[in-house]
Amino acid sequence: DELIAKPKQAKKRKKMNQVGSDSE
Repeated sequence: DELIAKPKQAKKRKKMNQVGSDSE
């Protein structure tokens, strides 16, 4: 479960990072 949740979180973080960068 952790292995599956880790990549999912990384993907979510990447998306959030892109949105934050766009806002800045």
